[in-house]
Amino acid sequence: MKHKVQPLVDIVDSAENFYLYFDLPGVNESDLDVGVEGHVLSVQAKQLIGDPDKPETYREKNYECHYELGETIDVEKIKAKLDQGVLKLDLPKIAKKGPSKIKIDVA
Repeated sequence: MKHKVQPLVDIVDSAENFYLYFDLPGVNESDLDVGVEGHVLSVQAKQLIGDPDKPETYREKNYECHYELGETIDVEKIKAKLDQGVLKLDLPKIAKKGPSKIKIDVA
């Protein structure tokens, strides 16, 4: 039996990064897929529960979610770490350029 659920996530916004903390208890690194296509972040994970030889106790839980990142995230520098059932993603923001001053030459 398969169950598909959206994982619980905490989102923290700092001056330079967004931090996403996903609650994925019992998920191994080999059963986790994190990727970005275009500017869409996707997180997919699989958790196997019970004994596969006993169908009445065995189940598979699938986590899946997608987030639109927009143009403000540097997708090439995203970092991911899985620690004791918590997936932490660091999404660095692209530094905003302020107005530029143009030097005027006087003839």
